[in-house]
Amino acid sequence: MNIQLQVVGIFYNVMLTIPDTGQTVKDVMDAARANPGGNSGSINGAAAFNYSTHLDTPTSTATMSAIAAKYASPFQSRVERNHYPAGLYALAESFDPNIPKDQYTVWQYYLFDKNGVFMPGSQAAESFVSRSVDNVSRVTWRLVTILGGPTSTEAELKTLSGRNPAVRVAPGA
Repeated sequence: MNIQLQVVGIFYNVMLTIPDTGQTVKDVMDAARANPGGNSGSINGAAAFNYSTHLDTPTSTATMSAIAAKYASPFQSRVERNHYPAGLYALAESFDPNIPKDQYTVWQYYLFDKNGVFMPGSQAAESFVSRSVDNVSRVTWRLVTILGGPTSTEAELKTLSGRNPAVRVAPGA
């Protein structure tokens, strides 16, 4: 079956062919590692693709740590149409459960069916190692920032003068 793999932030977008049944998100990632250009070349011309994992605890399932793509030629982004030079583009999580932080980043993946409809998993944090891609047409990875505590004090919220208090307003806005 054909399946699209996207990694937001490193501009990786490729169509891969994998066996029709019994495959997981990890199998999709391994297929991209083995064939970074996919069926007909990645959209931005990735020459290499890799990822790394870690274990949160010695007995846990692997979770995503970093994803990287290497581009041999300059390319233009699909959405903003910005031009980017050739080189290695990599993003890594910044999560260490032993160090309290105001914010941290973790990788999340999303699955979509052939109509582009989001396909939620059976569990909120189902591991990519075991999550089936049967009936999936696209896997999208995003590095998501999560706050470790509040971003504003009550006094700061009052100064927003009727603006959405959930949005941090830049000076001069």
